[in-house]
Amino acid sequence: MTYVDESGEQQRVEVAVDSAQCDTEDPRRLGTADETIVMLVGSAGDTTMRVHLGDDLSFLAQTTASATRTGLEVADVPGTIVRSGISGTQTRISSDATLSGKVVCPG
Repeated sequence: MTYVDESGEQQRVEVAVDSAQCDTEDPRRLGTADETIVMLVGSAGDTTMRVHLGDDLSFLAQTTASATRTGLEVADVPGTIVRSGISGTQTRISSDATLSGKVVCPG
């Protein structure tokens, strides 16, 4: 994932996890048990994504994607980086963010 931080510098962050969990209900949830990565994919392909980056930062996006039995792969999905506050408020850090990657479902 890449984004422009609060000081205007471009950042590149890699989020790697060992075990994804995938269900088959609609909307389909793909991601990790600790919710580091959460992707909800509706039957029409409408997809909501959230990836925790640490330090209370998260990548948020809505796009169209197709999840297969084996997982989901996305490339250059535009999104926003937000910082979560104590009372649940979110402050936008960057609207210049993109996500590429894949969630592989257990076989």
